[in-house]
Amino acid sequence: MRIFRIVGLLAVVLTLAGCGEFSLKPHLDGNDGPDQAPTQPEPEALAMALWLSHDLRAPTELYQRVRSDLILIRTGFRDSLPAVDLRFLKPWEPGRLILGFDPDSYQAVSDGKYTAWDSLNSLYNMVRVDLSMPAFNMLKLKFDDWLNSEVLADIYRQLPGVRFAVPNRYMGESPMLLPSATDDGRILYFFRNAWGDCPSGCLYSEYWVFTVLSGRVVYDGYFTEQTLMPDDLKDAFTTAWDHYWQGRESSSLFAAIPSDFH
Repeated sequence: MRIFRIVGLLAVVLTLAGCGEFSLKPHLDGNDGPDQAPTQPEPEALAMALWLSHDLRAPTELYQRVRSDLILIRTGFRDSLPAVDLRFLKPWEPGRLILGFDPDSYQAVSDGKYTAWDSLNSLYNMVRVDLSMPAFNMLKLKFDDWLNSEVLADIYRQLPGVRFAVPNRYMGESPMLLPSATDDGRILYFFRNAWGDCPSGCLYSEYWVFTVLSGRVVYDGYFTEQTLMPDDLKDAFTTAWDHYWQGRESSSLFAAIPSDFH
């Protein structure tokens, strides 16, 4: 019975991971103005700033910096290095959570009697509860804002009756842009082409690395393997890669589920 339940749950997770994006109302810290981020920000730069910052909302200054850097890199190198058009792939859907409850708490949610989350739902503008997974005492929350789902999960995980809280994660590996913020204030942009068994997990890779310093694009080089990178680049990539896959691995959802979960 436990095997059938796990198989069923895996099917649910695969379905969730394939969900398309939903309409959001992006919100950036700070007031919009001539020197502020636009009301409708560029989605890729916003997603990168949100992920890099580890904040609930993407900081305006970081968003503007990433957006400007990408424009400079792509404008200057697109003709000679088409790989700079590789895009950042979000590890999870902003503003969406998966929660697992104990049976009594889930029943209270279903009956409209669970009130412990009312203040959080109001504070973060939760707009929809999806109760389509009653066999697993699981539900999905949608928020009407561009919020960091990892931060939201940490917050909602503290609620009474919640067994686990995780972002709605994407699955699989493919060519992509991966940014890495370094301790010395740089943002390194790793444009990683990959092939072989994608999207399950790419076997081979090549990298073009850039940074932008004082408005000037610096090309840090082309590498066919991580091991060929200078130590500072290799360390920066490894740190970013580990964080990224902490949010992408499908197994992390199962790791969050207690062994007696039902």
